[in-house]
Amino acid sequence: MIYEERTILLAAATLPGFRRYVHQQLWPEQRRAGHRPLCLLSGLIGAPVEEVHLFTGYRDAGAWEQAQSGSIPAAPAQTVIEERVRLWRPSDVRPKPETPPEDQRAVYGMRRFFIRPGDWPDFVRHSAEGIWVRIEQQDARILGLFRDAAATDPLEVTLLTGYHGPAHWQATRATSETPAPATAEAWAQEEPHRGSRQAMTLRTSVSLTRAHWPG
Repeated sequence: MIYEERTILLAAATLPGFRRYVHQQLWPEQRRAGHRPLCLLSGLIGAPVEEVHLFTGYRDAGAWEQAQSGSIPAAPAQTVIEERVRLWRPSDVRPKPETPPEDQRAVYGMRRFFIRPGDWPDFVRHSAEGIWVRIEQQDARILGLFRDAAATDPLEVTLLTGYHGPAHWQATRATSETPAPATAEAWAQEEPHRGSRQAMTLRTSVSLTRAHWPG
């Protein structure tokens, strides 16, 4: 599959209407077309609330190109100030084929990493086999891990991790003074993986976003 991240800057006070458009018009039409809406996120900490991110999966690049034909309903007039698109290739471990309701979280950390292209397989392995095990024991949920669809050096990587709120995000940090519960085995298993992933990370940054799920 290939995933589109559509970053949209909304006019002030139009987020509620845009959310209704996404849930009632955009996502149903995308599903009918065989595409896979993943999430709608808006800025919470580190980005303005008017900045939203739509992640959508497509069967392949051809399906994505076909979706650009204009058959998908447009956002309400005078809602969108500007938008830009990035294409991502998913890892083979996240996203899941379907996101079950119990995996949905209120807040998502959107972390960007820059790594060397050859480090991508090990980056995925260290994340899935070490760090995520402990994080998910603390009731966070990994929604998606993606790499830039283009061949670039350094390679940009995006990780979406769900939390119940900012305090939950803080409690899952490896440096937290009040960490959420996880087994000693999970902490021990994570440590070498975390060190290896840090060593291959050239730079990283994170913003917290609010999720908008239907219902």
